[in-house]
Amino acid sequence: MVIFVRLIGLLSVIAGIIFIIDTDRMKKVAAFFLEGNRFYFAGVIRILVGILFLMAASQCKFPWVIIILGAVILIAGISIFSMGIEKVKDIVTWIYTKPNLFLRVLCLLSIILGGIILYCA
Repeated sequence: MVIFVRLIGLLSVIAGIIFIIDTDRMKKVAAFFLEGNRFYFAGVIRILVGILFLMAASQCKFPWVIIILGAVILIAGISIFSMGIEKVKDIVTWIYTKPNLFLRVLCLLSIILGGIILYCA
């Protein structure tokens, strides 16, 4: 299970690097998920990742970090369903109308978070 947690950390770092270089690509990915009900798919993925983190935490070097991240990811996934798709779309649209510098800072946070996951797993 820890290997999957590490894989998610690595994917977070890779995505952060790709998107920090090309913020337009990040906007295209967001636009893809905003079409129709695709954002519910992202919610399901977040819920599954959150559960995975919680299940794998006991096998990690710093279980409390993985537990906190797992809980936050799980709550983020559940919130997509509880807030409703229109509210989620409004939030995502608001984020992606910000300047590229703001988006690059978000990508940097993704890289840092991925690094933390890799270190703690």
